Amino acid sequence: MFQTGVKRKVPITIYPTQDIYAFPTHSPTHFDYHWLFYTHIQSMT
Repeated sequence: MFQTGVKRKVPITIYPTQDIYAFPTHSPTHFDYHWLFYTHIQSMT
C-alpha cells in the first residue's frame, strides 16, 4: 500500500472467484465512509 499511504484500510475480499476486492476510505463510523473497488479506479495520479 505504499502508493496510497494506507496502513490500516486494507483491501477486503468480496468475491475472490470473480476477482472482486474493495477497500474502505475511512472507518465505518466516519461520516464520509465509502468503498473503492480497484476495477473502477482508472489511475492513481
